[in-house]
Amino acid sequence: MCLTLLVTGQKYMGLWQDDNRHGNGVIVTLDGLYFEGNFVNGKITVRHFDLIFCFVMLLWLMLIERFLTKRIRLSKGGR
Repeated sequence: MCLTLLVTGQKYMGLWQDDNRHGNGVIVTLDGLYFEGNFVNGKITVRHFDLIFCFVMLLWLMLIERFLTKRIRLSKGGR
């Protein structure tokens, strides 16, 4: 296993084969999103349900961030 900092700032911990992510691994993005799964030739493989769940969670987090940003602006006297 190896922990590496990728060019985009994502962190990857997992198995490697021929300089590609291959096997079980975890990616953590700069935003704190966490993806765990099996990698084949550098690409993560996920079940359809997992992909939909991640997408829904991402939308939910974006809505919460937008709501909180607007609320903070209003509390500071902005629009």
